[in-house]
Amino acid sequence: MGQTMRSEVLAAYLLGFSLRAVFGQTPVMPVQAEFLKPVQVHKVAAGATVFAKVTAEWNGQGCVLHPGAVLEAKVEASEAPKNGSRSTLALSFDRAQCDSSELQPFRLVLLAAAAPPDDWRAVPEVEINSPRLRAHPGGEPMGPSEPIFQMSSQHLEFTGVAHHFPFKPNLRPGDILGIRGLKLEVGTGPNRSSVFSSAHGDLTLKAFTQILLDPPSVAFVPAAAPLPHSVAGAAELARPHTPAQPARVTTDTLEACKAPACVVDQPVTGTDLASHTLGSITVGPLGYERRRRRLLADFEQDTALAWLGPDEVLFAFNSHPLIQRGSESPETKRLVRAVLLSVSSHAVLESADWRIHDFQKFLWQLDATRILVHVGDELRIYGRRLELERTIPLGGALRFLRTSPSGDSIVFGTVREKHSQELHAHLRDELGAEPEEDVEITMFDKDFRIVTSGVTVPGLTPPTLLNEGQVSLRPQPEGDYRMAIEKWESTTATLARFKSMCAPQVSSISPDLLFLVSCVTNIGEPEYRVLHADGTLMLRGRPGSRQMCIEGAGNPRRFAVKFVSRLGDDPPGSRFSASDLAFAEIRIYRAEDGKRLGAMRVDDPPTSYGGFALSPDGSQIAVLSGSEIKVFALPDE
Repeated sequence: MGQTMRSEVLAAYLLGFSLRAVFGQTPVMPVQAEFLKPVQVHKVAAGATVFAKVTAEWNGQGCVLHPGAVLEAKVEASEAPKNGSRSTLALSFDRAQCDSSELQPFRLVLLAAAAPPDDWRAVPEVEINSPRLRAHPGGEPMGPSEPIFQMSSQHLEFTGVAHHFPFKPNLRPGDILGIRGLKLEVGTGPNRSSVFSSAHGDLTLKAFTQILLDPPSVAFVPAAAPLPHSVAGAAELARPHTPAQPARVTTDTLEACKAPACVVDQPVTGTDLASHTLGSITVGPLGYERRRRRLLADFEQDTALAWLGPDEVLFAFNSHPLIQRGSESPETKRLVRAVLLSVSSHAVLESADWRIHDFQKFLWQLDATRILVHVGDELRIYGRRLELERTIPLGGALRFLRTSPSGDSIVFGTVREKHSQELHAHLRDELGAEPEEDVEITMFDKDFRIVTSGVTVPGLTPPTLLNEGQVSLRPQPEGDYRMAIEKWESTTATLARFKSMCAPQVSSISPDLLFLVSCVTNIGEPEYRVLHADGTLMLRGRPGSRQMCIEGAGNPRRFAVKFVSRLGDDPPGSRFSASDLAFAEIRIYRAEDGKRLGAMRVDDPPTSYGGFALSPDGSQIAVLSGSEIKVFALPDE
């Protein structure tokens, strides 16, 4: 640092302790952010731009930064190592997305940096995102003649990974946490930029490297400014708020499965496979065709089966050859053909084509005679004979949709653009992918009247709904998970604690059950469990390492578990094609106690989720097999 800079030094305040503005002495938190992509000194020349994303709400001098807001830095100087010399990178942050869709001039000084967070599943105290939700004062009716629905006590809490700077005691300007060989000088570069330097080859800042920043009026203060006297109290001010964590309990409440309250699922035998086939409906002439050679990392959402009455089964599928690319905006990603078939006569009763702009799930069974469908820019409710009962416009691209088993609660999230068109295009070109957007949440009751709505940051986990409330999974240290329910009357309870060697997945199925898929080994060998709404274990099964696409579905009388068996011994997570799949197995259980009633296997399973559906009365099941829909009669209880 030169003599001129020594006359105007950084205050020796502790970043993790007392952070006060020069004017008014009001507490000012630093801006917490992370780099959106790796920054490598040999790839960025002077004048280049670098982007970071805000990770915590910040309200400072003339600027409000929400989580996900973009910061733009200019590379003031860049020097790659030559003949063993140090490499350096000088960054000045000059523009920020201050509560706006555009970047605006706003100067920030980079003060400290830390290594990217570890895999969040291994972080002992990972912070959970809670969205900024605003409740409607009264429900907004979805039709002009409907009454206003008064706000109920129902609310939602979304979970997800929230990166934050790892504050520590005695944190000072220029500190680097967890990155060996990297140094930071604050305000010593051109235009008072902050300068990174490294003596170990090319200087590289990984994606998600955490940084702290402050406006110049806070970062640079006269040397004579007094240091804060209070230390301990301000330390709490600087730390990001984290929800109170319950006392650590290592007990796995789902480990033991004792009869008669719980059933350990056994391998299927020939007796189990004695289900009677009522018939097969050929669907090849309808335009359905499997793509056998396409390599996939996961099963798709390209087929769906649903019942619209005791003798009406709907088959919906992505009709790939019919899509004409580039003719519409937004572009049609899938053209879904929906065909209503008579189970008894195999006749086509009705048909429709639906354009969809994404690759997400597009059909949900609401009750015995109604389905909910995502079509284009709206949701539609269809009843018997595929009659359109209602449409619900969407304000953006659909991110997710979840229903409670009874259908009394429906929650969906739509993308809410937070960048201007120009900034969006710039970020997409810079990142090589679509930038993250906020998600707008809407919750309906059974009559499709709004109960709650709000906006949350990206990176959330879609909610799992039971009839009693919302279920969430909370990661704990050492592969432990806590499953909790937030009931609609605003009471919270722990349902279960369990271990998993992979990120578990939980969903709800009718009549009011939880379906949990987790891993029992570090190579991803799956395990499925069915829980009552109070968290007690009803059923536990381990289908084996070759089983994929494990999913459940139910109705008031019965529920089914489906998985697909893979040929060969490729490790879980390996890419696959249709030719790698041996068969699909569907097991049927009594919803009351988990007793297995039967099972069936079908060859040539689709490379898609769905593909099976229980009839409304639980007496039949329709299963997609190759170019046929096979209908099986289920045994009496």
